[in-house]
Amino acid sequence: QHTVTDQTLVDRVHQLGMDINVWTVDEPGAIRTMTALGVDGIITDYPQTLTQRG
Repeated sequence: QHTVTDQTLVDRVHQLGMDINVWTVDEPGAIRTMTALGVDGIITDYPQTLTQRG
């Protein structure tokens, strides 16, 4: 479970003009959550899960 990354953190990092990347996000539900939050990069042990999303 990813408890550190939330919308407040993503918004603040973006306000500072920086990118935010998350790791190791392997569960499809967590990948969807991170995508919805607007993270700039996702590091995963299962890249095929990301490519399946299109």
